[in-house]
Amino acid sequence: MSLKSPDLKMSKSHMDDLSKIYINDTSEQISNKIRLALTDSIPGISYDPKLRPGVSNLLELLSHFDTRSRAIGDLVRDCGDLSMREFKLLVASSVDKGLVTIRDRFTELLEPRNQESLEALAHDGALKAREIARGTISRVKDIIGLSII
Repeated sequence: MSLKSPDLKMSKSHMDDLSKIYINDTSEQISNKIRLALTDSIPGISYDPKLRPGVSNLLELLSHFDTRSRAIGDLVRDCGDLSMREFKLLVASSVDKGLVTIRDRFTELLEPRNQESLEALAHDGALKAREIARGTISRVKDIIGLSII
């Protein structure tokens, strides 16, 4: 869910860059976005998507990146006494650690030395997609009777 509007999905089309985390965000960017995520002033950490959508959103995010694969209920129990600042630091650290391998590979693939192989891969993918589309169009034409013409 969006970090700035927890009732909305996290979307690349959302105007506010602080509402979403990109694969190639730096550790500092991730930390800043989560630090500025919309939460509330209720003490403690609890899961209640209706009353505490921002905190619940961060708990869900943490559950996806938790190295111990704890369920949300376990995270609530383990994080319940944290301040919001401490909780957000924990979430940011977990998300950053979870994305570091993907981020490093993404950065490596975008290096100039990999440009040729990426272009070849994209070209091969386009050829495969065209072939699949040709078959689909042919079947659609048969179904609606356009293949006779």
